[in-house]
Amino acid sequence: MKILVLVAMVAAASSVLAEAQQAYKWTDATGQAHYGDAPPQDKKAEAKAVDPVPPVSEQDRQKAQERLARDKAYLKKMDAVPASAAKAASPAPNPSSSAPPTCEQQWKAYNESYACLDPYRVGGANNSGQHILPEGYARCQVLPQPMHCPLANSP
Repeated sequence: MKILVLVAMVAAASSVLAEAQQAYKWTDATGQAHYGDAPPQDKKAEAKAVDPVPPVSEQDRQKAQERLARDKAYLKKMDAVPASAAKAASPAPNPSSSAPPTCEQQWKAYNESYACLDPYRVGGANNSGQHILPEGYARCQVLPQPMHCPLANSP
């Protein structure tokens, strides 16, 4: 039902855009740019005509549908991951142990935490612009990187 409503809204918006003959751009007193089908009376002299947005090509529409299908499959997969399985990948600290964890134990726990969050990372490649979906925080134990321990493979 939601998809039907969305399709109807897109169709209505595209028909309105198709009927629009001319669009204008003008700047207000604060420097903010505005767009509309008619500029205000006091801005008519400085308003510039702009080309309306061209229609979406069939190739772009197809690419968008492929992305939508991919995203839906990803979300379905994420819903199928049971919370208990994700939590199992991140063991809880052992309160009965009085000795502080070794660097090796800290790095192992951190790496398990990081791996648990991997399916919930979205965004740019190589951590640029990445963020973690809220489900990741609900299903995984988030641990900070060990601060006072050298990397496990460093000399």
